[in-house]
Amino acid sequence: MLKNRYKKDFNIIKRELNDLIQATEVIDINFNESNERIKEISEASKSIAAGADEQAEGAEDILLLTRELQDKINGLMEKSYHLSCKADNARNLNEQREEDVRELLVIEQETKKLIRELVENIAQLNKMAGNIEEITTTITNIAKQTNLLSLNAAIEAARAGAAGQGFHVITEEIRNLANQTHNASSEIATIINTISSQINTAMEVTATVSSHFQQRNDVIEGVTTSFGEISASLKELISGEAEIHNEVKSINQFNKNIMNSISDVATIAEESAAVTQEVTSLIFNQENLQEGALSSILTLKNSNQGINRVLSNYQLDDIVTNKITIGLSLLEKSKFMNTIEAEAIKEAEKLGVNLIITTPEKYSADQHCRSVRQLIESNVTGFAIFPLAKEKLKPLVNQAAQKGINIVTIDNDISDSSRLAHIGTDYLKMGQAAGEAAVNHLNGKGNIIVLLCGANISSIKSRYEGFKEIIDSNQEMKIVGLSKMEGTDAKETEKELEALIEENPNFDLLYVVTDESSLIAAELYKRKKLKKKLVCIANSNEVMDYVKAGVVSSQFCMRNKLWGALLVRRLLEAAKGKGIPEIEDTGYYEINQRNVSVFLKTG
Repeated sequence: MLKNRYKKDFNIIKRELNDLIQATEVIDINFNESNERIKEISEASKSIAAGADEQAEGAEDILLLTRELQDKINGLMEKSYHLSCKADNARNLNEQREEDVRELLVIEQETKKLIRELVENIAQLNKMAGNIEEITTTITNIAKQTNLLSLNAAIEAARAGAAGQGFHVITEEIRNLANQTHNASSEIATIINTISSQINTAMEVTATVSSHFQQRNDVIEGVTTSFGEISASLKELISGEAEIHNEVKSINQFNKNIMNSISDVATIAEESAAVTQEVTSLIFNQENLQEGALSSILTLKNSNQGINRVLSNYQLDDIVTNKITIGLSLLEKSKFMNTIEAEAIKEAEKLGVNLIITTPEKYSADQHCRSVRQLIESNVTGFAIFPLAKEKLKPLVNQAAQKGINIVTIDNDISDSSRLAHIGTDYLKMGQAAGEAAVNHLNGKGNIIVLLCGANISSIKSRYEGFKEIIDSNQEMKIVGLSKMEGTDAKETEKELEALIEENPNFDLLYVVTDESSLIAAELYKRKKLKKKLVCIANSNEVMDYVKAGVVSSQFCMRNKLWGALLVRRLLEAAKGKGIPEIEDTGYYEINQRNVSVFLKTG
């Protein structure tokens, strides 16, 4: 009677006990996994602490070197200032000498004019001397005629005798005058000849002087031109030196900013090292707490099993525990999708959830829709899908929701449908981060080519839009080639990529946005020995190896492994009536040559 009286209560206890045993098993598994993760975190924190110490030391060394650079820049600024002063003095002296030469050129022009006038006057004087010579010749001829006439008159006076004696005196005087005139004209002629000779000599001298003045004038004009060119060169030199001085001042300010930044980095590095040491201590404490919690969980588990063994001695109703069944339909069987699927299977086994997977081998919109219909017909409490053909899937999602089935979308979303929640990544921000990485790799200057596989997929569009937004904001960077593919076939991708590179031989960086295209691009780079930058979005260990080898510049990864665990957990919580977040952004991370060793260690 007692047994029958408490049988109902024992049945309830046994049912709750079964749930408790399952929960403790899950907690046990989670705590063991958590303990392993904590140990990994502990090792990682030790490496981070060591790295932070090295970073702090390195920052101090850089700070010392930067201070030395500051001293050299100060010296350069002082020399640049003195050079600027000397250049100004040289310019002033050059301008003064240039003015003197211009004045000398004016004087030379006036002197040349006077010499020309003097030559004209001498020529005029030479002409007048010629006229005087003609006059003296005439006078000489007249004197000769007069002398001849006086001789004839003397003869006639002698014939006249005493009557012609007076006339004889006159003829003598006339003859003397004629002789004097002849002598005077001879002297004048001699003087005129001397003057003419001197005038000719003067004309030759003035002609030589004029020629010399012309040569001097040409030289002065050349000197004036040279001074003008020197002045222009000095102005350019002074202008260039001023620009250099301003640049040095800018570099000086930039160096001061760098010093301040490095000082801040050194301080932050020291603080980070201290914080990391504190984190390490907290992790050690957490390990101790974990061990205590694991011990308590083990005790609870053993107690539950003991109670269950006691209850098994009583004839109680068989407790049938119905497992919750959920579904998963991804695009196709690929490395990326398989990672999500593997984590979902692992999480379902841990939580005691039945998982039905209807992912097709190869993607097609119709095949994907059939796989979703299959899940709806399987009476699952909920399912997760990777929606690509949104317009075709939207009616199916709404139909499933009307039947009370919870739907979670992964990576791509159908926000205007009746889906319950979405798990994925903000690809616009991810694309922007990839764009910033491209800017850094090219130092803000260069040509970029882009290959988009699955170009019609919204997430692919967002990866490109965010990237393009950053590139377009940099004036010296340009996307010179863009190739869009609807599919993701490997052979077509390689062919398209080779054509894109051939059409744009002067590109500096390639941006690709899928796992397969990233690996194909990396292999192509290696085969062709391309020394260009490569930025990609890919969750691939093979691509990560190319990052380590220096072929891939930056690899941006989604946390798709986390998606698999989250979708199972969220669908289970929803089946139990618990509220779940509508949007969960699991973020992204960048792998480059600076941090790739960390990711290689953690796998």
